[in-house]
Amino acid sequence: MPTQQHEYLIELVRHRPSLVTSLLAEMDISVPSFDEARLGNCECLLPRSDAVKLYKELKMTVGVEDLMHLPFVREWVERGRVEGEAKGAAKAIVMVLNARGVPVPQEARERILACTDHETLETWITKATTATSIDELFD
Repeated sequence: MPTQQHEYLIELVRHRPSLVTSLLAEMDISVPSFDEARLGNCECLLPRSDAVKLYKELKMTVGVEDLMHLPFVREWVERGRVEGEAKGAAKAIVMVLNARGVPVPQEARERILACTDHETLETWITKATTATSIDELFD
Protein backbone atom coordinates (compact mmCIF):
# COMPACT_ATOMS: atom_id res chain seq x y z
CA MET A 1 0.00 0.00 0.00
CA PRO A 2 1.52 3.36 -1.00
CA THR A 3 2.28 5.83 1.78
CA GLN A 4 1.32 9.51 1.73
CA GLN A 5 4.82 10.32 0.42
CA HIS A 6 4.36 7.84 -2.42
CA GLU A 7 1.05 9.51 -3.27
CA TYR A 8 2.79 12.91 -3.43
CA LEU A 9 5.41 11.47 -5.74
CA ILE A 10 2.76 9.92 -8.00
CA GLU A 11 0.95 13.27 -8.06
CA LEU A 12 4.17 15.02 -9.06
CA VAL A 13 4.84 12.57 -11.89
CA ARG A 14 1.31 12.91 -13.22
CA HIS A 15 0.91 16.67 -12.94
CA ARG A 16 4.45 18.08 -12.92
CA PRO A 17 6.62 15.76 -15.02
CA SER A 18 9.11 18.56 -15.74
CA LEU A 19 9.61 19.03 -12.02
CA VAL A 20 10.31 15.32 -11.51
CA THR A 21 12.89 15.30 -14.28
CA SER A 22 14.58 18.37 -12.83
CA LEU A 23 14.71 16.78 -9.40
CA LEU A 24 16.19 13.60 -10.85
CA ALA A 25 18.75 15.63 -12.77
CA GLU A 26 19.73 17.49 -9.56
CA MET A 27 20.45 14.09 -8.00
CA ASP A 28 22.49 13.06 -11.07
CA ILE A 29 19.89 10.45 -12.03
CA SER A 30 19.27 10.35 -15.76
CA VAL A 31 15.86 9.53 -17.13
CA PRO A 32 16.08 6.13 -18.85
CA SER A 33 15.46 5.97 -22.57
CA PHE A 34 12.98 3.14 -22.18
CA ASP A 35 9.63 3.32 -23.89
CA GLU A 36 7.94 1.88 -20.86
CA ALA A 37 7.52 3.58 -17.51
CA ARG A 38 5.99 1.96 -14.48
CA LEU A 39 4.38 3.93 -11.67
CA GLY A 40 2.87 1.93 -8.83
CA ASN A 41 0.39 -0.52 -10.34
CA CYS A 42 -0.03 1.60 -13.46
CA GLU A 43 2.01 0.83 -16.56
CA CYS A 44 2.34 3.51 -19.20
CA LEU A 45 3.64 2.70 -22.66
CA LEU A 46 4.94 5.61 -24.67
CA PRO A 47 5.98 5.77 -28.29
CA ARG A 48 9.66 6.71 -28.55
CA SER A 49 8.87 10.23 -29.86
CA ASP A 50 6.64 10.93 -26.83
CA ALA A 51 9.27 9.53 -24.48
CA VAL A 52 11.91 11.86 -25.98
CA LYS A 53 9.51 14.81 -25.78
CA LEU A 54 8.73 14.01 -22.13
CA TYR A 55 12.44 13.67 -21.34
CA LYS A 56 13.19 17.08 -22.86
CA GLU A 57 10.29 18.68 -20.97
CA LEU A 58 11.53 17.20 -17.71
CA LYS A 59 14.91 18.91 -18.13
CA MET A 60 13.37 22.29 -17.21
CA THR A 61 14.78 23.98 -14.10
CA VAL A 62 12.50 24.04 -11.07
CA GLY A 63 12.99 26.05 -7.90
CA VAL A 64 12.41 24.88 -4.35
CA GLU A 65 9.43 27.21 -4.07
CA ASP A 66 7.62 25.05 -6.63
CA LEU A 67 7.85 22.13 -4.22
CA MET A 68 7.17 23.78 -0.88
CA HIS A 69 3.51 22.70 -0.87
CA LEU A 70 4.69 19.11 -0.34
CA PRO A 71 5.16 18.21 3.34
CA PHE A 72 8.22 16.01 2.78
CA VAL A 73 9.94 18.83 0.86
CA ARG A 74 9.20 21.30 3.67
CA GLU A 75 10.62 18.77 6.15
CA TRP A 76 13.86 18.40 4.19
CA VAL A 77 14.23 22.15 3.72
CA GLU A 78 13.78 22.65 7.49
CA ARG A 79 16.31 19.90 8.19
CA GLY A 80 18.80 21.63 5.91
CA ARG A 81 18.20 24.96 7.63
CA VAL A 82 18.81 23.46 11.08
CA GLU A 83 21.97 21.65 9.91
CA GLY A 84 23.21 24.84 8.26
CA GLU A 85 22.70 26.85 11.46
CA ALA A 86 24.65 24.24 13.45
CA LYS A 87 27.52 24.28 10.94
CA GLY A 88 27.63 28.07 11.00
CA ALA A 89 27.70 28.18 14.81
CA ALA A 90 30.47 25.55 14.95
CA LYS A 91 32.57 27.47 12.42
CA ALA A 92 32.01 30.69 14.40
CA ILE A 93 33.33 29.03 17.57
CA VAL A 94 36.53 27.97 15.83
CA MET A 95 36.91 31.43 14.28
CA VAL A 96 36.45 33.22 17.62
CA LEU A 97 38.99 30.95 19.32
CA ASN A 98 41.48 31.47 16.47
CA ALA A 99 40.96 35.25 16.50
CA ARG A 100 41.59 35.30 20.24
CA GLY A 101 44.79 33.27 19.82
CA VAL A 102 43.45 30.18 21.61
CA PRO A 103 45.06 27.07 20.08
CA VAL A 104 42.48 24.66 18.61
CA PRO A 105 43.99 21.19 18.14
CA GLN A 106 42.65 19.11 15.24
CA GLU A 107 40.77 16.74 17.57
CA ALA A 108 39.00 19.69 19.26
CA ARG A 109 38.26 21.30 15.89
CA GLU A 110 36.66 18.07 14.67
CA ARG A 111 34.61 17.75 17.87
CA ILE A 112 33.33 21.32 17.52
CA LEU A 113 32.53 20.99 13.81
CA ALA A 114 30.76 17.65 14.34
CA CYS A 115 28.45 19.03 17.03
CA THR A 116 24.81 19.49 16.00
CA ASP A 117 23.28 20.17 19.43
CA HIS A 118 22.16 23.81 19.50
CA GLU A 119 22.33 24.16 23.30
CA THR A 120 25.90 22.88 23.36
CA LEU A 121 26.90 25.16 20.50
CA GLU A 122 25.34 28.20 22.20
CA THR A 123 27.22 27.36 25.41
CA TRP A 124 30.48 26.99 23.50
CA ILE A 125 29.94 30.28 21.65
CA THR A 126 29.59 32.10 24.97
CA LYS A 127 32.63 30.33 26.45
CA ALA A 128 34.71 30.95 23.30
CA THR A 129 34.57 34.70 23.99
CA THR A 130 36.42 34.30 27.31
CA ALA A 131 38.19 30.90 27.24
CA THR A 132 41.97 30.96 27.39
CA SER A 133 42.31 27.27 26.49
CA ILE A 134 40.33 24.64 24.65
CA ASP A 135 39.79 22.83 27.97
CA GLU A 136 37.89 25.85 29.29
CA LEU A 137 35.59 25.68 26.26
CA PHE A 138 34.69 22.05 26.91
CA ASP A 139 34.34 22.35 30.74
